[in-house]
Amino acid sequence: MVQLFKSAKPKKTNNKPYQVKIESLDNQARGVARHKGKVVFVEGALPNETVLVQNIADKKQFTEAKLHKIIQASNDRVQAECKWYAQCGGCQLQHLNTNAQIDEKQKFVAGLLGKVGLHALNWQPALQGQATYYRNRSRLATWYEGKQDYLHVGFRQRKSKKIVEIDSCLIMPQAFQGVLSELPQALNKLQGKKHLGHIEFNHVGETPIMLIKTNEQLSIHDQQILTNFAASNKVNLYILDAADELIDLSVHQLKSSELYYPLEALKIHYNLTDFVQVNHQMNQAMVQQAIDWLAASKEDTILDMFCGSGNFALPLAKMAQYVLGIEGSDEAVQQAKRNAQLNNLTNVEFQQMDLAKTDSLQQIDWLKYNKMILDPSREGAFGICQSSANWHASKVLYVACDANSLMRDSAELVSHGYHIEKIGLIDMFPHTAHVETMALFSK
Repeated sequence: MVQLFKSAKPKKTNNKPYQVKIESLDNQARGVARHKGKVVFVEGALPNETVLVQNIADKKQFTEAKLHKIIQASNDRVQAECKWYAQCGGCQLQHLNTNAQIDEKQKFVAGLLGKVGLHALNWQPALQGQATYYRNRSRLATWYEGKQDYLHVGFRQRKSKKIVEIDSCLIMPQAFQGVLSELPQALNKLQGKKHLGHIEFNHVGETPIMLIKTNEQLSIHDQQILTNFAASNKVNLYILDAADELIDLSVHQLKSSELYYPLEALKIHYNLTDFVQVNHQMNQAMVQQAIDWLAASKEDTILDMFCGSGNFALPLAKMAQYVLGIEGSDEAVQQAKRNAQLNNLTNVEFQQMDLAKTDSLQQIDWLKYNKMILDPSREGAFGICQSSANWHASKVLYVACDANSLMRDSAELVSHGYHIEKIGLIDMFPHTAHVETMALFSK
């Protein structure tokens, strides 16, 4: 007998408002509460607030809800300065004062580390800088609406692919504020506007730069419009075409030697497509703290893993006897070598190596290094930390851009004889849910 499949009726979501007390923030900066034995995540709610919420999605183990009404507001709640804050996905915490943002992020990291038995940690004051106009590198999205023959330019909306069109931004450098207000009009004059991809703003060095990604080659007509726009707004403009070739449309073209940022009396040169820290002020403070915490001296041989183009390794080479930087990207390694040469540093070397492979790790002479730096991506460095029983390093500096990876890797280091000597936050991205942490492990 044939059995006919009957689809289950969708579970109705209870949209009747109900009251909860917010306890903390999660890793997405959502308020966390408990109701009838389930965790409730509430975007826009803050710790110690009593709020009315309405369910958006009622899952088996948790509920997602929207903020309906604030009954009792937190003393730390502030009015968001950005007029697009309610829609834009760029920032998540402008409604919380900046000092309280640090407090809540520290509580979040401390809570995670507590889950693996790491309590009563020696927290250091967070590294903080300016909370506005701090981001030296930003990317805008584009969307071509064919029916209207119009190119939308802006940031992605929260939890959406749609675009919020902006004419200013409180986290991008002030040099670009005028550019933002005039950009949509200029781009919509282009014949090939439908071929435009993302738009990147770069003020890492001394010169404001705009880079436009295209899927097709732009006509001479379009290139002239962009050249005029760049000249009137005093920015250097580049086109990155489908073949990843850079076309310089600037009136006053930059030499490659002019693309650099100062760091610890060094000039760190970079290419426009290289990864660099987007908050220059906090990067300087972070590198200085790394030097201080490691107490680097001429007796030290230091291993810098995930070294990039030498952001830590090059300044440390000025202090140490010898530094080896290891990085997966060959382009970054070649740039790091050029930076060492341009800064006359002869006691630092760089190697390309896939640090996710066990075979690569077996090539490292762990006994050679008495101090180490780990600065991994969000995935962390668990495979490397598993080898920590073989390390000779008495101090290991871990810079984490993901708190969950830090929790997992910290437990592994502690199981092999290390302890957290000190730990602190780096406020690299104010007003966002992102948490950057520096921890010094000692043996």
